Amino acid sequence: MVFKCKIHEVKETQTPEKDDEFAKDVSEFDTLDALRADIRTKRENERREAVERAFESAAVEKAAANMTCEIPPPWWRSRWTRTWSSSPTSCK
Repeated sequence: MVFKCKIHEVKETQTPEKDDEFAKDVSEFDTLDALRADIRTKRENERREAVERAFESAAVEKAAANMTCEIPPPWWRSRWTRTWSSSPTSCK
């Protein structure tokens, strides 16, 4: 079995040069160094915020795991009554 193919076009991916013109085209910065510095700063801020969120989450989880409390019966009884009496499907 033999196949014949006709090639109409050969395409090649071309990446732009990473220079000041590229920085002007893709951002509000005039130089590639300024664009890189901005990207670096944003990435550092994102990492710092992620660490802070992880720390806060771990602290809350630890506090919740060690927490014990009792809700006084009058509080939940009055809350229950208010919830069910204001419900449109309450039985009266």
